[in-house]
Amino acid sequence: MSEPMNDQENVDAMVAVLCDHYVNEVYVANRAAINFVNHFGLNLQTAVLLRRIAANKGITVSQLTKETPFSMSVVSTQIGKLLKDDQVEMKTTADDRRTKLVFLTNKGVRLHHKIEKSIRESVESLGDTISTEKIDDAIKLIEQLGASLPTFE
Repeated sequence: MSEPMNDQENVDAMVAVLCDHYVNEVYVANRAAINFVNHFGLNLQTAVLLRRIAANKGITVSQLTKETPFSMSVVSTQIGKLLKDDQVEMKTTADDRRTKLVFLTNKGVRLHHKIEKSIRESVESLGDTISTEKIDDAIKLIEQLGASLPTFE
């Protein structure tokens, strides 16, 4: 039976795993996500925004900025692309004509459903090998690792 690792050995082992696997796997996952959304004619930012708009059924650009990791400039640019492609539309609210909400058009709803269907098929193909708890744990771990890495801005 092996002896338990001391703190330094444990840290060294985790550093090795991070250096050897984490960055590589994040890169591979990022490439897969980019290829996936590109198949639907989107970039990652636009795909995230499309999902948020679908979930909210009417949302301001300001709220999209709060609910995503994107700046106002990025959100505005991507919404402009979605407007141009007739995926979304802007409507003023009855309460305050200065407030504009972003909604999916019928074309945007169809695209959102295609993406969701494709993701659903991928998840179903995994069968019993994955659960929401495992997904949540993986996301939490990625968030913790990402938050612990230094930023050099």
